[in-house]
Amino acid sequence: MLALTGLCVSLTPAHAAPAPTALAAADVKGVTPEQRAQDSARASGQPVEILEKRTEDARTLANPSGTFTLERHTSPKWVKRGGKWVDLDASLQVSASGVLTPKASLLPLSLSGGGTGPLVSLADGDKEISLTWPQALPKPRISGDTATYPEVLPGVDLKVRAGIEGFSQVLEVKSAEAAANPKLAEIGFGLKAKNLTVAADGHGNLTAKDAAGQIVFGGPTPTMWESTPTAGQQKIASLARSAPAAQGADAPAAKDGSASTAWEPGLNAKQAAMATRVDGSTLKVVPDQKMLRGKDTVFPVFIDPWMSGGRIAWTRVYKKFQDTAFWNKNELARVGYENETNGLSRSLFRMDTAGFAGKNVIRGTFSTQLEWSWSCQARPVQLWSTGAINSGTTWRNQPAWAQHLATVNTAKGWGPNCPAGGVEFDVTNKMREVAAAGWSEVTLGLKAENESDTHGWKKFLNSATLSIEYNQTPNTPGELHMTPQPTSHGYIGKTNLADGVHLRARISDPDSGNVTARFRVHYVDRGGWFNEGTVSVPSGGIADFRLPDGWLPWDESYAWEVQADDGTSASRWEGGGRFTVKRTAPPAPKVDIDPDKGIATFTAEGPEGGDHVQTYRFGINTDQPTRRVEAWHGKATVLLPKMGEGRYEIKAYATDKAGNDSSATLNSGIQWDDNNTATSLADATTTQGGHMVAVASGRVWHGFTGGSVQDTASETGELPNVEQVATIGTDSQLHVLALADGKIHHAVRLPTTWQRWGDATAAAGGLPPVTQIAAAQDGWNMVIAAVADGKVYLTTRYPDRLDPWRLVPGTPAQIDQITLASVNSQPNMAILSEGRAHHSAQIAPGNWHPFAQLPIASPLASIEASASTGTGAEFQLAAASEGRIYHTTRRADGNWTVWGDVTAVVGDPGYTRKLLGTPVGDGFRLTAIANGTISQTTRAANGNWSGWKDIYQP
Repeated sequence: MLALTGLCVSLTPAHAAPAPTALAAADVKGVTPEQRAQDSARASGQPVEILEKRTEDARTLANPSGTFTLERHTSPKWVKRGGKWVDLDASLQVSASGVLTPKASLLPLSLSGGGTGPLVSLADGDKEISLTWPQALPKPRISGDTATYPEVLPGVDLKVRAGIEGFSQVLEVKSAEAAANPKLAEIGFGLKAKNLTVAADGHGNLTAKDAAGQIVFGGPTPTMWESTPTAGQQKIASLARSAPAAQGADAPAAKDGSASTAWEPGLNAKQAAMATRVDGSTLKVVPDQKMLRGKDTVFPVFIDPWMSGGRIAWTRVYKKFQDTAFWNKNELARVGYENETNGLSRSLFRMDTAGFAGKNVIRGTFSTQLEWSWSCQARPVQLWSTGAINSGTTWRNQPAWAQHLATVNTAKGWGPNCPAGGVEFDVTNKMREVAAAGWSEVTLGLKAENESDTHGWKKFLNSATLSIEYNQTPNTPGELHMTPQPTSHGYIGKTNLADGVHLRARISDPDSGNVTARFRVHYVDRGGWFNEGTVSVPSGGIADFRLPDGWLPWDESYAWEVQADDGTSASRWEGGGRFTVKRTAPPAPKVDIDPDKGIATFTAEGPEGGDHVQTYRFGINTDQPTRRVEAWHGKATVLLPKMGEGRYEIKAYATDKAGNDSSATLNSGIQWDDNNTATSLADATTTQGGHMVAVASGRVWHGFTGGSVQDTASETGELPNVEQVATIGTDSQLHVLALADGKIHHAVRLPTTWQRWGDATAAAGGLPPVTQIAAAQDGWNMVIAAVADGKVYLTTRYPDRLDPWRLVPGTPAQIDQITLASVNSQPNMAILSEGRAHHSAQIAPGNWHPFAQLPIASPLASIEASASTGTGAEFQLAAASEGRIYHTTRRADGNWTVWGDVTAVVGDPGYTRKLLGTPVGDGFRLTAIANGTISQTTRAANGNWSGWKDIYQP
């Protein structure tokens, strides 16, 4: 018999374990499908499939042990119909339109029900290919997945076999007389393709490609074969029965796996490759005439061109036909040596491993079904890792056989004593390598260990399964925190220890299920992990571990960390940080008062004081101290508010970094005279933080915002009679300008040291006695403004020099206040004169716009203090007038808002002697020295103001 086969993919189940329980699709709130499957598997003692993770060629099972198994098949096994997975079934049925269709296939496929329409049509989305027989077709006989069209030529039947994503077609030439028909000299099928280009290569491989050049359908080199002689079959059976594995004279006869069929050449059948070409709208196949008309040819003869979709990926290489490709061919996978035809085969499978990445492989298995062996005498078959395969893989062009993975010594499928069955190969180590490297695919090849031993010849199904039992490493714990939350310095105090110390972390596992959180703690100074405890939570939950009281016996520093463990593998340890337990309160502070300077100094000495102290709280003539100042190495110095004459008491507490309060110290009282407190204030920000610079008793004091202040004289040199200060910050440097005795002096605070005062007035060329100063940033430089002899002068300080003083023309005759601010790195100046404000901005270094009076209808009656700041593209200006504070904004378009009464909104801070503006985010902070008290309010970007507060109060 001679067979011609066409487009086909066969669906044959690989060897598998008993079917697992399927997991119901219904969800329970808060429970993942993986968790539900694990719970069901443990309860039933059987694997449970996670249906939500199934694909056409893969499924995932939850095992009772807590692990998972992922199975990948070379060919699809399921398809979704109506939202549910159904088994693929290529069995043919007659549709309402009279064509034949598979019951469940991946791709739409239809076969002729007889007549002149297409013999077969196959589609994938908007791409379609169809073949047509030259004459009208008879009504087919249907058997399972096969339709037989009898006598399409005299003595020739046409068989078409449906597959899950393709089809096979074969011409069965039943006699020598039929073979002599001239129509078999060249067989032409009508070819029609939609959105595809069909071509044949030099080996006869057929491809149908889309516009992007991707192969949508493909077929290997078409072949033809004759039928194996009956004598040959008897000879094979005789050889098999005489093999050492036979079980005596009464042993059953061998299973006939050697005979030719419409879909498979016989063991010793003659075979030939056929030329194929695409000629316009015709697919032409040229049978081998020597075989068709040979005197020793045994009929029927089968002629086989075929095609399939592109998802199945297996091939065979055949030494006898070294340039013939068998890509995705619908036949059994042959392995070993056939002595009858002197043929040697190897079979290779491309396996999808994309889902293996990152998993901890416990066991890996490659399995397939062994359908036929030469005898029941076991012979070794090897599994190898090879290079990649494709539609051009042939014996002469086969990939490298790179790594021998496993060997199985077996014989199945010959007869009842060794029936067909599954064969498994252990590929655990290779799959661990694949998972660790994240490979998306791997190619595995089967070959006989002895490729000259006929007893090693075997036939396997052309579908295989690659499975891994795995457990994914739990995720590194996240959201680590503890309660009580340590202070910003990492301390926990005695008052917070009453409810115990809790360590918490979010614990999760990609595999879901319950996960153990393992916490451990150690002494920082003494080293060593001294205690460990565990808490079990569902994946994704917060593990809460209360440290036993005995774990924290001393006032010292501890560190903790946590890992997640699912019983099979554990995450890396994640550190939760350090914390210091402090149960002992600091000593009561000592308070020293200098009433002449208006300075109070707080110290808390002793082993529990010093650097342990974070803040001091104090109050004047009150039992509830509300003022707060940060300590610096255990000491704090503050400028006291001007309080008027009388006798006052100061009550103070020291608070350590753990939040523990000392007992109170009550100063015996001081006699307050009409002395001075801060008369000028400035601030700026550098990489070290916010700085505050103040003038008190004619001296310059410095501290970080909200913290203690220190007299700078010891580092910058003596500078008495200071009246006013201005500052800017550039990177890590704080520049301070001080007006004293009519001259401008300049000093720089580096990150840890000061540069001493220098005469900036003289360095820029000298001026008459200066009465007011202001400064603003100009990129990396500083613009300095000075009022002298009723005029405004400007200079720019560069890193290496000061420009000469320049007289600013067009200024008002009377200058009550000047203020500078940087708007988008461009200096802006406001001059306030006789209740009116005038504005100018720098065009370029040394050049300014002419001053223009603000177009505000209601001027202020008088101006005692002013401040400005830049917020983005806006210039913010504040002024104190007759005991009230007002504010206006120059918008980016150059328009000004009317004066707004800040006092009416946020309250009266008192008689204001000095104002200071500082950018804060998209808004700004306004600081006022009023009635000797330093107070602050903040204006947000949306225009809302906060209430006044003492800057020593948090």
